[in-house]
Amino acid sequence: MLRSMGFGLDWVAENLSEEASYDWRCIHRCLTFLRDLCVDESELSELIRNRPRLVFEDSGEWTLMLAGFQTKLGLSRMELAPLFLKLLPQSQELGKCVSNLRHCFLFLRGIKMEAYEIGKVFRYHSYWLGVSRLKHTSTFLNTLKGGKKRLCQVIQDNPEEMKKWTMGLRVQPLPGTGVVDIVGSKAMKTQFLLELGYKENSEEMEKALRCFRGRGSELRERFDFLLSLGLNEREAKDMVKTSPDVLTQASVVLETKVNYLVKELGYPLSTLVAFPSCLKYTLERMKLRFAMFFWLQARGKADGKLAISTILVYSDKSFVTRFVNRHPDGPKHFEDLKKTATL
Repeated sequence: MLRSMGFGLDWVAENLSEEASYDWRCIHRCLTFLRDLCVDESELSELIRNRPRLVFEDSGEWTLMLAGFQTKLGLSRMELAPLFLKLLPQSQELGKCVSNLRHCFLFLRGIKMEAYEIGKVFRYHSYWLGVSRLKHTSTFLNTLKGGKKRLCQVIQDNPEEMKKWTMGLRVQPLPGTGVVDIVGSKAMKTQFLLELGYKENSEEMEKALRCFRGRGSELRERFDFLLSLGLNEREAKDMVKTSPDVLTQASVVLETKVNYLVKELGYPLSTLVAFPSCLKYTLERMKLRFAMFFWLQARGKADGKLAISTILVYSDKSFVTRFVNRHPDGPKHFEDLKKTATL
């Protein structure tokens, strides 16, 4: 299978260790799994070339374990391939990555964080949690001087606070009441909204403060990401004011969605400016809808490239009625696509 993807014997030899033994049936199973994740052979080849450990470390067993762990926490099958690229520096051992994530999971469960909140943390922050090792819980809970409920709230407000609790760093106690943090964050958020063009103390400003979830620093980081795409400041501001949901997502999530729509599907950035709310939909929904649309198009049942809004905004029921049912085999193919979207 590797040879069919353009990998020669020399490349394979370079990535094998003389100290390890390999189960080629397991490697084949891992390759088959990765092929199902990727859009096409080129994406698969890029993933393997950049992250050979996915295939060769422990014959791919760690990759399958990591995928199972992430999907149990709510990650869709279609989101795994982009995560693997961001989650694993080339020097990072998969085994250590899985161990770090498991250690973090046990910590969050130990402080009684709700399951859906744990899922949110891992969905948006696994890419750095996998390369960071939290201190053992017993060694820093007393130093933090915060109860479990308080810790849960701190992490939910800003999961990156956990970066301060990793091995090798000195843990500082949490602020006594949290009031300073809350006030400071609101001040940063207010300043950010003023820069967007909202009027101070206006009703519109109050609504925006409730709508723009996240710390002020996070909102600024996500807005800067929009600018990094090549948008000018006016375009980025218009996007955010039209669809505040854009800035409720981590930058890495936004980047994954933009790459799919712009780089893979070929939609221009101007499409995102005109219809910014497309970014509020999950990557899984995007890939499922477009895969179905392209299937119909190949069979003469759909016109040329449609507006993103036309494909994404319909409810599942309406999408089936307006698109899937155009072909007699459409419903069956749509169900097959949905099955491949989850493990």
